[in-house]
Amino acid sequence: MEFFELIQRVERTKKFLNARVEFDKLTAILDAGNHAISAGSLQNWSLILIENPDIIRKLATYCPSQGYISKAPAVIVVCGEL
Repeated sequence: MEFFELIQRVERTKKFLNARVEFDKLTAILDAGNHAISAGSLQNWSLILIENPDIIRKLATYCPSQGYISKAPAVIVVCGEL
């Protein structure tokens, strides 16, 4: 698959394996998010990694039409800063 095909492709995962995601993979994703470019190079966001299943289930109750995240082994919450 070509790079531009990959970034234009939209995929939604609603089923998750009952397996833990390796921490080095999660930190690589967080690092990529922290280094993403933004207008004015503000990087006005915070990324929060959640791996606690109880907190993930509670978070899912606040996500309309996205309750399936309650089964995810990890969730990254992106918070915009004004």
